[in-house]
Amino acid sequence: MCAYLPGVSPVNSGFVEKCKELGSTKYIFCGHDHENAASVTDDGITYTYGLKTGPSPVPWNFAKQTGGTLITVSGKGESQKVTIENIVINEV
Repeated sequence: MCAYLPGVSPVNSGFVEKCKELGSTKYIFCGHDHENAASVTDDGITYTYGLKTGPSPVPWNFAKQTGGTLITVSGKGESQKVTIENIVINEV
Protein backbone atom coordinates (compact mmCIF):
# COMPACT_ATOMS: atom_id res chain seq x y z
CA MET A 1 0.00 0.00 0.00
CA CYS A 2 1.17 3.51 -0.77
CA ALA A 3 2.65 5.31 2.24
CA TYR A 4 2.13 8.95 1.37
CA LEU A 5 -0.48 11.50 2.30
CA PRO A 6 -1.63 14.29 0.00
CA GLY A 7 -0.83 17.69 1.39
CA VAL A 8 0.21 21.23 0.69
CA SER A 9 3.50 22.47 -0.64
CA PRO A 10 6.12 23.27 2.00
CA VAL A 11 6.64 26.60 0.18
CA ASN A 12 3.89 29.22 0.02
CA SER A 13 4.50 31.03 -3.27
CA GLY A 14 1.48 33.31 -2.84
CA PHE A 15 -0.03 32.02 -6.10
CA VAL A 16 -3.46 31.12 -4.68
CA GLU A 17 -3.69 34.35 -2.71
CA LYS A 18 -2.91 36.32 -5.89
CA CYS A 19 -5.61 34.41 -7.82
CA LYS A 20 -8.13 35.31 -5.12
CA GLU A 21 -6.97 38.93 -5.04
CA LEU A 22 -7.32 39.35 -8.81
CA GLY A 23 -10.78 37.76 -8.73
CA SER A 24 -10.63 36.53 -12.33
CA THR A 25 -9.48 32.95 -11.66
CA LYS A 26 -12.43 30.60 -11.42
CA TYR A 27 -10.79 27.20 -12.09
CA ILE A 28 -7.39 25.65 -11.44
CA PHE A 29 -6.69 22.24 -13.00
CA CYS A 30 -3.91 20.31 -11.26
CA GLY A 31 -3.22 17.27 -13.43
CA HIS A 32 -3.66 14.01 -11.50
CA ASP A 33 -2.11 12.19 -8.58
CA HIS A 34 -2.74 8.53 -9.53
CA GLU A 35 -5.05 7.68 -6.60
CA ASN A 36 -7.29 10.72 -6.26
CA ALA A 37 -9.69 12.52 -8.60
CA ALA A 38 -11.70 15.37 -7.16
CA SER A 39 -13.08 18.86 -7.65
CA VAL A 40 -13.55 21.18 -4.70
CA THR A 41 -14.54 24.83 -4.62
CA ASP A 42 -13.09 27.22 -2.06
CA ASP A 43 -13.48 31.01 -2.02
CA GLY A 44 -14.92 31.00 -5.55
CA ILE A 45 -12.14 28.94 -7.17
CA THR A 46 -12.71 25.31 -8.23
CA TYR A 47 -9.60 23.13 -7.91
CA THR A 48 -9.64 19.89 -9.93
CA TYR A 49 -7.43 16.82 -9.93
CA GLY A 50 -8.21 14.82 -13.07
CA LEU A 51 -8.92 11.11 -13.25
CA LYS A 52 -5.81 9.19 -14.34
CA THR A 53 -5.90 7.69 -17.82
CA GLY A 54 -4.26 4.31 -17.36
CA PRO A 55 -2.34 1.89 -15.17
CA SER A 56 0.42 3.28 -12.96
CA PRO A 57 3.71 1.79 -11.81
CA VAL A 58 4.31 0.79 -8.19
CA PRO A 59 3.78 2.48 -5.73
CA TRP A 60 0.91 4.39 -7.43
CA ASN A 61 -1.12 1.49 -8.76
CA PHE A 62 -3.84 1.28 -6.11
CA ALA A 63 -6.42 3.44 -7.88
CA LYS A 64 -9.51 1.46 -8.80
CA GLN A 65 -10.65 3.64 -11.72
CA THR A 66 -9.06 4.85 -14.95
CA GLY A 67 -10.48 7.02 -17.69
CA GLY A 68 -10.27 10.78 -18.00
CA THR A 69 -11.71 14.09 -16.93
CA LEU A 70 -13.88 15.93 -19.44
CA ILE A 71 -13.85 19.72 -19.05
CA THR A 72 -16.47 21.48 -21.18
CA VAL A 73 -16.57 25.27 -21.55
CA SER A 74 -19.58 26.82 -23.25
CA GLY A 75 -20.97 30.34 -23.61
CA LYS A 76 -19.24 33.66 -22.99
CA GLY A 77 -19.03 36.27 -20.27
CA GLU A 78 -21.66 36.06 -17.55
CA SER A 79 -23.41 33.18 -19.29
CA GLN A 80 -20.25 31.04 -19.55
CA LYS A 81 -20.65 27.56 -18.11
CA VAL A 82 -17.94 25.08 -17.17
CA THR A 83 -18.73 21.44 -16.45
CA ILE A 84 -16.24 18.93 -15.06
CA GLU A 85 -17.01 15.23 -15.41
CA ASN A 86 -14.92 12.13 -14.65
CA ILE A 87 -15.44 9.53 -17.38
CA VAL A 88 -14.65 6.06 -15.99
CA ILE A 89 -13.47 3.66 -18.69
CA ASN A 90 -12.16 0.84 -16.51
CA GLU A 91 -12.87 -0.08 -12.91
CA VAL A 92 -10.69 -2.67 -11.21
